[in-house]
Formats: sequence, C-alpha cells, structure tokens
Amino acid sequence: MSALQAQELDHAPLARDASLSISVLLAQVLEHAPQALEGDARAAQARAMTAQGDSWTAGRPSLQAEYIDDRTLSDLGQRELTYGIALPLWRPGERGAMQARGEHYDAQAAAWQDAFRLDMAGRLRHALAAMQEADALLAAEQLATADARELLVIAEALFNAGETAQQECCRRAPCCWHSSATS
Repeated sequence: MSALQAQELDHAPLARDASLSISVLLAQVLEHAPQALEGDARAAQARAMTAQGDSWTAGRPSLQAEYIDDRTLSDLGQRELTYGIALPLWRPGERGAMQARGEHYDAQAAAWQDAFRLDMAGRLRHALAAMQEADALLAAEQLATADARELLVIAEALFNAGETAQQECCRRAPCCWHSSATS
C-alpha cells in the first residue's frame, strides 16, 4: 500500500491472519468492547439488590447519641443524654418486594448480557462482510487493470507491426496510449 493510500485511512492497515476464527474474534470483541463494563456493573447491582433482599434488616444498624441541656435557656443544670442502637426493620411486604426486585435485576442483567452478545456478533458479522466485499471489489479491480494492461500491450504490438492505425489504437485505449507514448 502506498504512503498516499495509508494517509487516507484513519488507521494502519492490518495484516491478515488465517488462524483467526469467528469465535476467537467474537471473544475478543466481547472482552474489549466499552459496553462490557456496563455488564459487570449491572451484575453487581443485581447481586447487591439480592443481598439486600436476603438480609434480615432493612438497612445497616447505627449508633445514636443525643445530649440536651438547659444552659441556653434557664440554666438550672438539667441535662439529658439519650443513646441507643437503631436497627431498621422491614415493614410488611418490603422484604419480599426487595427479593423480587433482586430477581428482576438478575433477569435484566442476563437479558442485557444476551442482547450485548447479539449486538456485538451482528456488528462483527457486518464488519467481516464489508471486508469480504472490499476484497472482492479489489480483486475485480485488479483483474480489470490486468486485462486493460494486456489489451494495451496487444494494441501497441499491433500498432508497431503496422496492423492498426494510430487513430484506431487511440480510440480503443486513449488514456493508456497517451501515457505510454509520452513516457
């Protein structure tokens, strides 16, 4: 590939590797796609929801302390100290709803993962089909160029042998005749 053609591309041309298969390519695409990170996040969210639904309490326990005195008002020396442990409990039906939500998040994460795989497989298939089409077009163009060169050689040989007039040769291959005649 010439330097001019390489400059027109937005990437460096890659060499062909016959040992690659579609399954290997798909595994690489699934591993390196930016959307793959989203699948991990969705699975982690589903696990967190499931774990929260399986817990015996609705949240984490906390320590609470409160101190009140009357220094700012009457300053009689009255003080009150309240402390304790707050343990959030499930209200009726909340725990079952959270467990169901965790199961739905699991199902959603699995469905998203399936959709992601299908989307990436479709994109890969489309890219491979475009590459195959480009290869076919390149082969056809190379064949047409070779045929045109052969025709030019034949026309020049006929002209040099005196079999055809220069006007006839120029009519059949005008661009090729002038470029080779001037060089």
